[in-house]
Amino acid sequence: MCLLFLHVCDTPDVDGYRLILANNRDEYWDRETAQAHFWDPKEELISGLDKKPGKDKGTWLGMSKFGKIGALLNIPGTQEDKMGRGMLILEYLKGDLSTDDYITQKVQPIHKDIKTFNLILIDLRSKKTSANYYNNKTNTAMSLPNGVYSFDNSVMGKAWQKTIHGEDKFRKVVHDHGRKGDKDRLVQSIFDILYDTTRFPDDDNLMKQANECDIPDDIRLAWSAAFVWSPSIRHGTRTNTVILVDKFGECQYIERTLNIPVNPDNLHYSTNSYQFHI
Repeated sequence: MCLLFLHVCDTPDVDGYRLILANNRDEYWDRETAQAHFWDPKEELISGLDKKPGKDKGTWLGMSKFGKIGALLNIPGTQEDKMGRGMLILEYLKGDLSTDDYITQKVQPIHKDIKTFNLILIDLRSKKTSANYYNNKTNTAMSLPNGVYSFDNSVMGKAWQKTIHGEDKFRKVVHDHGRKGDKDRLVQSIFDILYDTTRFPDDDNLMKQANECDIPDDIRLAWSAAFVWSPSIRHGTRTNTVILVDKFGECQYIERTLNIPVNPDNLHYSTNSYQFHI
């Protein structure tokens, strides 16, 4: 399961941020994955990459040096006969279509053929940020004006409790520390949110989804926390990403990743940080 928090403001203070994005990627520990890096020949596109055979060159989150950002969160369901989702982000980043045009021209025509997902597309190439949300479960698209948003593995409007809880904390962190002069505290506070182990066993929305997919209670309970921990199936939160873009286009892309092979009794992490101008 995955989690994403987003703050967009086109009129930040001189010391403020135009965009703050925080993301958890939850995945099976043994699924081969390349850590975030600039992987294209011109070194203009950054993301982690799925290396599972047959799924290689897909991603859950990525960004271009031109200011395009894409994020993908799966929506659980039994859909083995459907196409994978990972190519959606890379094709958006490599192309020149706007967020809205990419959804209407490239995604919606094939939405029934792809495993269910939430898609968040952002374009910072002009002074006015373009941000759009789409999910193919209900074939719903909407624009995202400046503000704070949260996304998980449910359709928008049916958020899990951990997401509502996390968004409240994210709002406060952005308000209290969303300045370049307080960047270290901002980043650490965001990581604290992403590593929150608080569980919500009575989450009605999550319980309904889990029942629809025949998810066992112990796994559902693990999903109810921001930091997912399911050692019985070797699954959980593997990667945390924070993206900061300031008023002048300076970007910092920070990824903290659980090293593999994973020993649940002795976890090790790697942190990589990239800075560039968009």
